[in-house]
Amino acid sequence: MSSFLDAVDPRRSAAFRDELPGVDAAFDEVLMQRHLQAALLGENGNGNVIARCVRRQAVYVPDHGCVVRYALEVCDRSGRPPVPALASTYLFPSARSSRLDFETRLRPLADAMRGRPEVAAFSTPAALVEPLSMTVALFPIDGDLPALVTATDPNAMLEILRGALAGGYGTSFAPVRCRVDVVHYPRQHHCVLRYTLEGEGDAQPVTVFGKIAGRSRSRGHWDSSKRCASSCWSPSPACPASSRSSRNASAAAMRSGCRRWKTRSTRPRP
Repeated sequence: MSSFLDAVDPRRSAAFRDELPGVDAAFDEVLMQRHLQAALLGENGNGNVIARCVRRQAVYVPDHGCVVRYALEVCDRSGRPPVPALASTYLFPSARSSRLDFETRLRPLADAMRGRPEVAAFSTPAALVEPLSMTVALFPIDGDLPALVTATDPNAMLEILRGALAGGYGTSFAPVRCRVDVVHYPRQHHCVLRYTLEGEGDAQPVTVFGKIAGRSRSRGHWDSSKRCASSCWSPSPACPASSRSSRNASAAAMRSGCRRWKTRSTRPRP
């Protein structure tokens, strides 16, 4: 039995642990709760603490590192209901490669998340855990899917989808509110989002589905309750969600029909 477990459990592999020095800590929920508290909330956390940390998913790609996700609950001293969050940690072969990844991919996205309510309970939405050769980011920050930051912003997407609906999709519906829900966020490569658009008065809501894809899964799709169409948008990965030029480019992409786009990512090597 021991030899079988050694073969199927990567944590039992000495080569795997040598490749990714933070892997033992990443699979220890108690230890990671402390690391995530220090990285995302700081020493006192302004009274907030991570009360629950449960490992949800893990994926390992040879020569590209390992991603481990945790479901978090953050509590404060007021007794209010806990705030849920999803944190993704990225394990690298060396502290240098983790630092390079953080500076080039995660820091710009963290800057774009300033003021967003999804991360208001935390001191920072992304951090570097250099002793473990690890980075950590709160959803919707995803270094492999940088467009998620804009795609999950209700204000940005309201403008984008309003422009798309006004661009010849056979409806006079003018949305004034947008709600964003996550439909499917698997281990890697893509995320499916649902946008519920509400109009004034008695106007029936319109539902739109969007798919953000990276690497080879490069098409975005949207369909509404009245008709289906293929389209895509490609907000600039490094631009803040409030960037008007990014939103205008995205709206133009949606109005133009189906276009192919790719989110390229290159993980630094040690």
